[in-house]
Amino acid sequence: MKPTSDRKDLDGGWGWVVVFGSSITLMLVVGIDFALGPFFVELQRYYQATSAEISWIMSLGSALKLCVGPIAGALSRRFGARIVVMAVGALSTIGYLSCSFATGIVYLYISYGVFTASILGVAFAPTVSLIGEYFEKKYALANGMAFLCTGIGGFVLTLIFQAAIDHYGWRGAYIILAGINSQICVCSALFRPPTHRQRREEKEVENGGNTKVGRKLLDISLFREFPTYTVVLASEWPLAVALYATVVHLAPRAVFLGMTANQAALIVSVFGITGTFGRLHGFLIDKNYVSAINLYRSSIIVAGITSACSPFLTDFPGSMVHGAILGFCVGVYLPLFSVLFREIVGQENLVTAFGYGTAVMAAGVLIAPPMAGWIFDATGDYHNPYYAGGCFFFVSALITVAKNIIELKQSKRQEETKRSEHACESHDDNTNPVENNSNVVSTSLTVENTQKVPGLNDSNIESIA
Repeated sequence: MKPTSDRKDLDGGWGWVVVFGSSITLMLVVGIDFALGPFFVELQRYYQATSAEISWIMSLGSALKLCVGPIAGALSRRFGARIVVMAVGALSTIGYLSCSFATGIVYLYISYGVFTASILGVAFAPTVSLIGEYFEKKYALANGMAFLCTGIGGFVLTLIFQAAIDHYGWRGAYIILAGINSQICVCSALFRPPTHRQRREEKEVENGGNTKVGRKLLDISLFREFPTYTVVLASEWPLAVALYATVVHLAPRAVFLGMTANQAALIVSVFGITGTFGRLHGFLIDKNYVSAINLYRSSIIVAGITSACSPFLTDFPGSMVHGAILGFCVGVYLPLFSVLFREIVGQENLVTAFGYGTAVMAAGVLIAPPMAGWIFDATGDYHNPYYAGGCFFFVSALITVAKNIIELKQSKRQEETKRSEHACESHDDNTNPVENNSNVVSTSLTVENTQKVPGLNDSNIESIA
């Protein structure tokens, strides 16, 4: 299949097909985490396991899914997004099939928590970064649309999995999940590279690119060359802690407050639906109505305020409002990671930058659920984990202020450099006319003097010159 044309597909054309394929892929890689609840409920009943034992399947899987980000970046640079994501689809399908033969909780720790989840994580960075190869002016919009199905999928797939478990049991449902997951292979077939990407990869191979790409796994030059990237990266850790300390406990909090299981499920559904609408903010950035960093920071602050106000939203309508606002904020800031990284490091380094970003988030994801559970166990009140989550939201927003400070200092340095260069140019312009005038004056004096010398004609003057 021939690569696409740059002029034809930039900000449109085949790029929208890539966005569609990316959206389905991200739903099965990221959005699936919010849809596996029916499996864990059934597994807990089947194996008579505790909630803590079952929750470690999800916690371990989510953390490892993000930890492999740097590896995903190196593989994508070496083999391209299409091959990497297609291999992920095939291997993760095998992993889900293996889950249907589980003999115990420890088996699921390995089959899903370690193998399947870590394989799925390899598809995250290549899928997100590929969108930037097709979009320039409409990148923020396209990136937000690619994340749309992560919210919708969490709601729809939950219903599908519950129906599958009711009819075929959890083992049969895992087989159905494997079949749905295999669609990643179909979507990856749509990820054909643009012409400029293919030419760049061919040039890297000709220049010994294999060795260079292999070193990208441990490449830390981004932290040295782009200090604002380090700031955004640092804000991700408390944000991940806040997210998983609050969102994961939406349903348990509702049940703790006396609501029914159906009402708790509806709150989670509202969270996913409003998160879908939150992802449609891209045109605001593309049209320069608001900067990515300001929108990112604002959504985090609103999420922090919402979490801090949770003690005042204890009835069902209040909890619905709480889940809706929190879901909208999450829908706004999650897609902005790649937008901010691309603004700072450029498209060429996006896959590496995004890979490090997911690894930082993994550290927060791993400790957040146990931390929130420990706070609840120690205090017996679900409001306290939300207080803690609100604090982490505010810390993340505060860290992003350093980005503006660094950019302000860099702007001042650039202005001082321009002023000094302008001063040097002005000095050169002022000195050159003086030298030219002195040459003209000396020449004219020489001619006048020669005219006063007897016997000196034009030919003599020419010979003297």
